[in-house]
Amino acid sequence: MRKEIHFQMKIFEYGNEQADLVLIQMVDGHSVKTIDAELDLIRQLSGQDDFRLIACRVEDWNRDLSPREAPPVFGKEGFGGKAEDTLKELQENVLMPIMASDTRKKMILGGYSLAGLFALWAAYRMNCFNGVASASPSVWFPGFVEMAEKEEILTKKVYLSLGDKEEKTKNPVMATVGDSIRRIHQIYEETDGMETTLEWNEGNHFREPELRMAKGFAWVMKLLANYEDDKELEWEEIETEHIIRDEWIDFRKSSYRYPDGRVFSPFYTYSRRDYTVIVASDEEGDYICVRQFRQGIKEVTTEFPAGGIERTDGKEYGGRDAAEAALECAKRELLEETGYVSSDWKHLITIPANATIADNYAYIFMAGKCRKTGEQHLDETECLQVVKHTAEEIEDLIRHGKFQQSVHVLAWLMAKEQ
Repeated sequence: MRKEIHFQMKIFEYGNEQADLVLIQMVDGHSVKTIDAELDLIRQLSGQDDFRLIACRVEDWNRDLSPREAPPVFGKEGFGGKAEDTLKELQENVLMPIMASDTRKKMILGGYSLAGLFALWAAYRMNCFNGVASASPSVWFPGFVEMAEKEEILTKKVYLSLGDKEEKTKNPVMATVGDSIRRIHQIYEETDGMETTLEWNEGNHFREPELRMAKGFAWVMKLLANYEDDKELEWEEIETEHIIRDEWIDFRKSSYRYPDGRVFSPFYTYSRRDYTVIVASDEEGDYICVRQFRQGIKEVTTEFPAGGIERTDGKEYGGRDAAEAALECAKRELLEETGYVSSDWKHLITIPANATIADNYAYIFMAGKCRKTGEQHLDETECLQVVKHTAEEIEDLIRHGKFQQSVHVLAWLMAKEQ
Protein backbone atom coordinates (compact mmCIF):
# COMPACT_ATOMS: atom_id res chain seq x y z
CA MET A 1 0.00 0.00 0.00
CA ARG A 2 1.33 3.43 -0.93
CA LYS A 3 1.03 6.52 1.25
CA GLU A 4 1.85 9.99 -0.09
CA ILE A 5 3.27 12.87 1.96
CA HIS A 6 3.94 16.30 0.47
CA PHE A 7 6.86 18.57 1.32
CA GLN A 8 8.96 20.39 -1.28
CA MET A 9 9.90 16.87 -2.36
CA LYS A 10 7.07 14.39 -2.72
CA ILE A 11 7.36 11.32 -0.52
CA PHE A 12 5.82 7.92 -1.23
CA GLU A 13 5.84 5.17 1.39
CA TYR A 14 5.56 1.42 0.82
CA GLY A 15 5.66 -1.69 2.98
CA ASN A 16 5.52 -2.01 6.75
CA GLU A 17 5.63 1.43 8.37
CA GLN A 18 6.74 -0.14 11.67
CA ALA A 19 9.58 -2.21 10.18
CA ASP A 20 13.04 -1.94 11.72
CA LEU A 21 14.62 -1.76 8.25
CA VAL A 22 13.99 1.37 6.16
CA LEU A 23 15.05 1.75 2.53
CA ILE A 24 15.23 5.34 1.29
CA GLN A 25 15.45 6.02 -2.44
CA MET A 26 15.72 9.32 -4.30
CA VAL A 27 13.60 9.11 -7.46
CA ASP A 28 12.14 11.07 -10.37
CA GLY A 29 8.62 10.88 -11.76
CA HIS A 30 9.34 7.87 -13.98
CA SER A 31 10.99 5.87 -11.19
CA VAL A 32 7.93 6.24 -8.94
CA LYS A 33 5.88 4.35 -11.52
CA THR A 34 8.19 1.34 -11.32
CA ILE A 35 8.61 1.11 -7.54
CA ASP A 36 6.10 -1.74 -7.21
CA ALA A 37 8.13 -3.86 -9.63
CA GLU A 38 11.31 -2.94 -7.79
CA LEU A 39 9.76 -3.95 -4.46
CA ASP A 40 8.96 -7.42 -5.81
CA LEU A 41 12.55 -7.79 -7.01
CA ILE A 42 13.94 -6.65 -3.64
CA ARG A 43 11.83 -9.27 -1.87
CA GLN A 44 12.97 -12.00 -4.27
CA LEU A 45 16.66 -11.12 -4.14
CA SER A 46 16.91 -10.43 -0.40
CA GLY A 47 14.57 -13.11 0.87
CA GLN A 48 13.09 -10.47 3.17
CA ASP A 49 9.60 -9.00 3.28
CA ASP A 50 9.51 -6.97 6.49
CA PHE A 51 10.87 -3.59 5.42
CA ARG A 52 9.70 -0.09 4.63
CA LEU A 53 10.62 1.78 1.46
CA ILE A 54 10.42 5.57 1.28
CA ALA A 55 10.70 7.00 -2.24
CA CYS A 56 11.53 10.72 -2.31
CA ARG A 57 10.72 12.38 -5.62
CA VAL A 58 12.66 15.57 -6.25
CA GLU A 59 11.33 18.45 -8.32
CA ASP A 60 14.38 19.02 -10.52
CA TRP A 61 16.72 16.06 -11.03
CA ASN A 62 19.84 17.96 -12.13
CA ARG A 63 19.37 20.78 -9.68
CA ASP A 64 18.29 18.95 -6.53
CA LEU A 65 20.70 15.99 -6.58
CA SER A 66 23.97 17.59 -7.71
CA PRO A 67 26.55 18.36 -4.97
CA ARG A 68 27.79 21.49 -6.74
CA GLU A 69 27.04 23.65 -9.74
CA ALA A 70 28.41 22.31 -13.01
CA PRO A 71 27.95 23.06 -16.71
CA PRO A 72 25.83 20.81 -18.95
CA VAL A 73 27.32 17.42 -19.80
CA PHE A 74 24.59 16.38 -22.21
CA GLY A 75 21.88 18.59 -23.63
CA LYS A 76 21.58 22.20 -22.49
CA GLU A 77 20.67 21.76 -18.82
CA GLY A 78 23.42 22.27 -16.27
CA PHE A 79 23.58 21.18 -12.64
CA GLY A 80 22.23 23.46 -9.93
CA GLY A 81 24.24 22.20 -6.97
CA LYS A 82 21.32 22.04 -4.51
CA ALA A 83 22.15 18.66 -2.95
CA GLU A 84 22.79 20.33 0.44
CA ASP A 85 19.24 21.71 0.44
CA THR A 86 17.83 18.33 -0.57
CA LEU A 87 19.76 16.55 2.16
CA LYS A 88 18.55 19.05 4.73
CA GLU A 89 14.94 18.49 3.68
CA LEU A 90 15.50 14.73 3.73
CA GLN A 91 16.99 15.01 7.21
CA GLU A 92 14.13 17.10 8.61
CA ASN A 93 11.20 15.27 7.03
CA VAL A 94 12.41 11.68 6.75
CA LEU A 95 15.57 10.84 8.69
CA MET A 96 14.91 12.66 11.95
CA PRO A 97 11.34 11.30 12.36
CA ILE A 98 12.67 7.77 11.78
CA MET A 99 15.46 8.18 14.34
CA ALA A 100 13.13 9.87 16.81
CA SER A 101 10.71 6.93 16.66
CA ASP A 102 13.40 4.32 17.35
CA THR A 103 17.16 4.82 17.26
CA ARG A 104 17.63 1.11 16.53
CA LYS A 105 16.04 1.32 13.10
CA LYS A 106 18.42 0.64 10.24
CA MET A 107 18.43 2.89 7.18
CA ILE A 108 19.80 2.19 3.70
CA LEU A 109 20.05 5.12 1.30
CA GLY A 110 19.90 4.24 -2.39
CA GLY A 111 19.59 5.74 -5.80
CA TYR A 112 20.16 5.28 -9.52
CA SER A 113 22.22 7.48 -11.83
CA LEU A 114 22.49 11.00 -10.35
CA ALA A 115 20.48 9.79 -7.35
CA GLY A 116 23.13 7.10 -6.88
CA LEU A 117 25.76 9.84 -6.75
CA PHE A 118 23.61 11.73 -4.23
CA ALA A 119 23.35 8.61 -2.04
CA LEU A 120 27.14 8.26 -1.94
CA TRP A 121 27.69 11.99 -1.38
CA ALA A 122 25.10 12.12 1.43
CA ALA A 123 26.98 9.34 3.26
CA TYR A 124 30.00 11.66 3.43
CA ARG A 125 27.83 14.26 5.15
CA MET A 126 25.79 12.15 7.60
CA ASN A 127 26.68 9.08 9.63
CA CYS A 128 23.15 7.76 10.17
CA PHE A 129 23.04 5.40 7.19
CA ASN A 130 23.72 1.70 7.80
CA GLY A 131 24.51 1.23 4.14
CA VAL A 132 24.35 2.74 0.66
CA ALA A 133 23.05 1.13 -2.53
CA SER A 134 24.38 3.11 -5.48
CA ALA A 135 23.40 1.69 -8.87
CA SER A 136 25.01 3.10 -12.03
CA PRO A 137 25.93 6.29 -10.13
CA SER A 138 27.04 9.44 -11.95
CA VAL A 139 30.51 9.30 -10.41
CA TRP A 140 31.84 11.11 -13.47
CA PHE A 141 30.46 14.24 -11.80
CA PRO A 142 33.18 16.92 -11.52
CA GLY A 143 35.13 16.76 -8.26
CA PHE A 144 33.49 13.68 -6.76
CA VAL A 145 36.42 11.29 -7.07
CA GLU A 146 38.73 13.96 -5.66
CA MET A 147 36.41 14.37 -2.68
CA ALA A 148 36.34 10.60 -2.11
CA GLU A 149 40.14 10.56 -2.09
CA LYS A 150 40.31 13.19 0.66
CA GLU A 151 37.31 12.43 2.85
CA GLU A 152 36.08 9.21 4.47
CA ILE A 153 32.57 7.97 3.84
CA LEU A 154 30.57 7.64 7.06
CA THR A 155 29.01 4.25 6.39
CA LYS A 156 30.67 0.84 6.28
CA LYS A 157 28.53 -0.94 3.68
CA VAL A 158 28.52 0.33 0.10
CA TYR A 159 27.16 -1.39 -2.99
CA LEU A 160 28.31 -0.07 -6.36
CA SER A 161 27.28 -1.19 -9.83
CA LEU A 162 27.73 -0.12 -13.44
CA GLY A 163 26.63 -1.32 -16.84
CA ASP A 164 29.50 -2.82 -18.83
CA LYS A 165 28.74 -0.51 -21.76
CA GLU A 166 28.30 2.73 -19.79
CA GLU A 167 31.89 3.89 -20.23
CA LYS A 168 31.76 3.19 -23.97
CA THR A 169 30.20 6.51 -24.85
CA LYS A 170 31.33 9.33 -27.11
CA ASN A 171 30.63 11.87 -24.37
CA PRO A 172 34.13 12.63 -22.98
CA VAL A 173 32.93 13.45 -19.46
CA MET A 174 30.58 10.50 -19.05
CA ALA A 175 33.19 8.17 -20.57
CA THR A 176 35.22 8.60 -17.36
CA VAL A 177 32.53 6.79 -15.34
CA GLY A 178 34.32 3.41 -15.56
CA ASP A 179 37.67 4.62 -14.29
CA SER A 180 35.91 6.76 -11.69
CA ILE A 181 33.90 3.93 -10.19
CA ARG A 182 36.94 1.62 -10.19
CA ARG A 183 38.89 4.25 -8.25
CA ILE A 184 36.07 4.81 -5.77
CA HIS A 185 35.70 1.07 -5.23
CA GLN A 186 39.45 0.84 -4.63
CA ILE A 187 39.23 3.60 -2.01
CA TYR A 188 36.41 1.79 -0.21
CA GLU A 189 38.27 -1.53 -0.32
CA GLU A 190 41.21 0.16 1.39
CA THR A 191 39.00 1.71 4.10
CA ASP A 192 39.21 -0.07 7.46
CA GLY A 193 36.05 -1.99 8.31
CA MET A 194 34.39 -1.33 4.97
CA GLU A 195 32.27 -3.98 3.25
CA THR A 196 31.87 -3.10 -0.42
CA THR A 197 31.36 -4.61 -3.84
CA LEU A 198 31.37 -3.45 -7.46
CA GLU A 199 28.98 -5.38 -9.67
CA TRP A 200 29.11 -5.13 -13.45
CA ASN A 201 25.75 -5.47 -15.17
CA GLU A 202 25.11 -6.11 -18.84
CA GLY A 203 24.16 -3.18 -21.04
CA ASN A 204 24.17 0.57 -21.07
CA HIS A 205 23.01 3.08 -18.49
CA PHE A 206 19.30 2.65 -19.17
CA ARG A 207 19.01 -1.14 -19.04
CA GLU A 208 16.90 -2.67 -16.24
CA PRO A 209 17.24 0.12 -13.65
CA GLU A 210 14.67 -1.52 -11.33
CA LEU A 211 16.67 -4.76 -11.25
CA ARG A 212 19.97 -2.97 -10.72
CA MET A 213 18.49 -0.93 -7.88
CA ALA A 214 16.95 -4.03 -6.29
CA LYS A 215 20.30 -5.84 -6.46
CA GLY A 216 21.91 -3.01 -4.54
CA PHE A 217 19.33 -2.88 -1.77
CA ALA A 218 19.29 -6.69 -1.46
CA TRP A 219 23.08 -6.85 -1.12
CA VAL A 220 23.12 -4.40 1.78
CA MET A 221 20.05 -6.00 3.37
CA LYS A 222 21.75 -9.39 3.46
CA LEU A 223 24.81 -7.90 5.14
CA LEU A 224 22.69 -6.22 7.79
CA ALA A 225 20.77 -9.46 8.39
CA ASN A 226 24.05 -11.09 9.36
CA TYR A 227 24.24 -8.72 12.35
CA GLU A 228 20.74 -9.46 13.66
CA ASP A 229 22.25 -11.58 16.45
CA ASP A 230 23.34 -8.29 18.04
CA LYS A 231 19.76 -7.85 19.23
CA GLU A 232 20.38 -10.64 21.74
CA LEU A 233 22.93 -8.35 23.43
CA GLU A 234 20.95 -5.10 23.39
CA TRP A 235 19.64 -3.52 26.56
CA GLU A 236 16.07 -2.22 26.54
CA GLU A 237 15.63 1.32 27.85
CA ILE A 238 12.65 1.29 30.21
CA GLU A 239 12.51 4.90 31.38
CA THR A 240 14.68 8.00 31.45
CA GLU A 241 14.73 11.02 33.74
CA HIS A 242 16.52 14.22 32.70
CA ILE A 243 18.46 15.21 35.81
CA ILE A 244 19.94 18.33 34.21
CA ARG A 245 18.79 19.72 30.89
CA ASP A 246 20.02 23.23 30.25
CA GLU A 247 21.75 25.02 27.38
CA TRP A 248 24.99 23.09 27.98
CA ILE A 249 24.16 19.45 28.70
CA ASP A 250 21.42 16.85 28.90
CA PHE A 251 22.35 14.62 31.86
CA ARG A 252 20.10 11.57 32.20
CA LYS A 253 19.27 8.77 34.65
CA SER A 254 17.87 5.67 32.98
CA SER A 255 16.59 2.19 33.81
CA TYR A 256 17.48 -0.68 31.49
CA ARG A 257 16.37 -4.26 31.06
CA TYR A 258 19.12 -6.78 30.33
CA PRO A 259 18.59 -9.37 27.57
CA ASP A 260 17.91 -11.98 30.29
CA GLY A 261 15.12 -9.85 31.80
CA ARG A 262 16.92 -8.40 34.82
CA VAL A 263 16.53 -4.66 35.40
CA PHE A 264 19.45 -2.33 36.10
CA SER A 265 19.02 1.17 37.53
CA PRO A 266 20.31 3.82 37.67
CA PHE A 267 22.52 4.18 34.61
CA TYR A 268 23.75 7.71 33.94
CA THR A 269 24.45 9.08 30.45
CA TYR A 270 24.77 12.51 28.91
CA SER A 271 24.31 14.20 25.58
CA ARG A 272 26.75 16.65 24.03
CA ARG A 273 27.19 17.93 20.49
CA ASP A 274 29.52 16.30 17.98
CA TYR A 275 32.97 17.82 17.58
CA THR A 276 36.05 17.80 15.38
CA VAL A 277 39.72 17.15 16.16
CA ILE A 278 42.39 18.41 13.77
CA VAL A 279 45.89 16.91 13.46
CA ALA A 280 47.44 19.95 11.81
CA SER A 281 51.00 20.31 10.54
CA ASP A 282 52.68 23.38 9.07
CA GLU A 283 54.81 23.69 5.95
CA GLU A 284 57.92 22.68 7.93
CA GLY A 285 56.26 19.49 9.19
CA ASP A 286 55.80 20.61 12.78
CA TYR A 287 52.46 19.90 14.47
CA ILE A 288 50.24 22.73 15.67
CA CYS A 289 48.91 22.04 19.17
CA VAL A 290 47.16 24.00 21.88
CA ARG A 291 47.55 24.09 25.65
CA GLN A 292 44.56 24.76 27.87
CA PHE A 293 43.12 23.96 31.29
CA ARG A 294 40.85 20.90 31.48
CA GLN A 295 38.43 20.95 34.39
CA GLY A 296 37.92 17.18 34.56
CA ILE A 297 41.50 16.41 35.57
CA LYS A 298 42.25 19.96 36.78
CA GLU A 299 45.40 20.21 34.71
CA VAL A 300 46.72 22.13 31.72
CA THR A 301 46.95 19.70 28.80
CA THR A 302 48.61 19.65 25.40
CA GLU A 303 46.27 18.55 22.62
CA PHE A 304 45.25 19.19 19.03
CA PRO A 305 42.90 21.99 17.96
CA ALA A 306 39.29 20.88 18.35
CA GLY A 307 35.80 22.24 18.67
CA GLY A 308 32.08 21.54 18.55
CA ILE A 309 30.02 21.37 15.38
CA GLU A 310 27.46 24.15 15.36
CA ARG A 311 23.83 23.00 15.72
CA THR A 312 20.78 24.55 14.10
CA ASP A 313 19.16 25.11 17.52
CA GLY A 314 22.32 26.57 19.06
CA LYS A 315 22.39 24.00 21.89
CA GLU A 316 25.46 22.20 23.17
CA TYR A 317 23.81 18.78 23.02
CA GLY A 318 21.44 16.66 20.97
CA GLY A 319 21.36 14.26 18.03
CA ARG A 320 22.52 14.72 14.46
CA ASP A 321 21.21 18.27 13.89
CA ALA A 322 24.28 19.97 12.46
CA ALA A 323 24.16 23.45 11.02
CA GLU A 324 27.54 22.95 9.33
CA ALA A 325 29.45 20.06 7.78
CA ALA A 326 32.14 18.46 9.93
CA LEU A 327 34.90 19.55 7.55
CA GLU A 328 33.70 23.16 7.61
CA CYS A 329 33.72 23.03 11.41
CA ALA A 330 37.28 21.69 11.39
CA LYS A 331 38.44 24.49 9.11
CA ARG A 332 36.69 27.08 11.27
CA GLU A 333 38.08 25.73 14.55
CA LEU A 334 41.65 25.54 13.21
CA LEU A 335 41.48 29.17 12.11
CA GLU A 336 39.78 30.42 15.28
CA GLU A 337 42.04 28.60 17.74
CA THR A 338 45.39 28.97 15.95
CA GLY A 339 45.11 31.50 13.10
CA TYR A 340 46.17 28.80 10.61
CA VAL A 341 44.46 27.61 7.41
CA SER A 342 45.06 24.64 5.13
CA SER A 343 44.00 23.51 1.65
CA ASP A 344 45.13 19.92 2.29
CA TRP A 345 42.47 18.13 4.32
CA LYS A 346 41.72 14.47 4.91
CA HIS A 347 39.03 12.85 7.05
CA LEU A 348 40.54 10.03 9.12
CA ILE A 349 37.70 8.54 11.16
CA THR A 350 34.44 9.32 12.90
CA ILE A 351 34.12 7.59 16.24
CA PRO A 352 31.96 7.79 19.40
CA ALA A 353 33.62 10.14 21.87
CA ASN A 354 32.68 7.94 24.85
CA ALA A 355 30.42 5.09 23.76
CA THR A 356 29.75 3.97 27.34
CA ILE A 357 28.00 7.08 28.63
CA ALA A 358 27.80 9.73 25.86
CA ASP A 359 25.99 10.00 22.53
CA ASN A 360 28.26 12.35 20.60
CA TYR A 361 30.84 11.62 17.93
CA ALA A 362 34.33 12.92 17.21
CA TYR A 363 35.22 13.67 13.57
CA ILE A 364 38.98 13.44 13.18
CA PHE A 365 40.79 15.24 10.36
CA MET A 366 44.32 15.81 9.13
CA ALA A 367 45.32 19.22 7.80
CA GLY A 368 48.67 19.49 6.04
CA LYS A 369 50.88 22.40 4.93
CA CYS A 370 49.10 24.82 7.23
CA ARG A 371 50.02 28.48 6.98
CA LYS A 372 49.33 31.29 9.38
CA THR A 373 47.00 33.96 8.01
CA GLY A 374 45.86 35.77 11.12
CA GLU A 375 45.42 35.83 14.86
CA GLN A 376 43.28 33.73 17.16
CA HIS A 377 39.56 34.47 17.48
CA LEU A 378 38.63 32.61 20.65
CA ASP A 379 35.20 32.06 22.16
CA GLU A 380 34.52 33.79 25.46
CA THR A 381 34.93 30.45 27.29
CA GLU A 382 38.31 29.68 25.71
CA CYS A 383 41.75 30.48 27.06
CA LEU A 384 44.49 28.63 25.23
CA GLN A 385 48.03 28.92 23.95
CA VAL A 386 49.31 27.73 20.57
CA VAL A 387 52.46 25.57 20.64
CA LYS A 388 54.30 23.55 18.00
CA HIS A 389 55.84 20.13 18.39
CA THR A 390 57.78 17.74 16.21
CA ALA A 391 56.47 14.21 15.71
CA GLU A 392 59.12 12.92 18.11
CA GLU A 393 58.04 15.40 20.78
CA ILE A 394 54.40 14.35 20.49
CA GLU A 395 55.42 10.72 20.84
CA ASP A 396 57.36 11.62 23.96
CA LEU A 397 54.42 13.58 25.42
CA ILE A 398 52.12 10.60 24.88
CA ARG A 399 54.58 8.13 26.43
CA HIS A 400 54.93 10.29 29.54
CA GLY A 401 51.21 10.94 30.00
CA LYS A 402 51.42 14.61 29.00
CA PHE A 403 49.13 14.36 25.95
CA GLN A 404 46.07 13.42 27.94
CA GLN A 405 43.03 13.54 25.67
CA SER A 406 42.31 9.94 24.65
CA VAL A 407 40.53 10.83 21.39
CA HIS A 408 43.46 13.08 20.48
CA VAL A 409 45.88 10.21 21.06
CA LEU A 410 43.74 8.12 18.71
CA ALA A 411 43.88 10.98 16.21
CA TRP A 412 47.68 10.91 16.36
CA LEU A 413 47.82 7.13 15.86
CA MET A 414 45.49 7.41 12.86
CA ALA A 415 47.51 10.28 11.38
CA LYS A 416 50.79 8.35 11.72
CA GLU A 417 49.43 5.64 9.43
CA GLN A 418 48.84 8.06 6.56
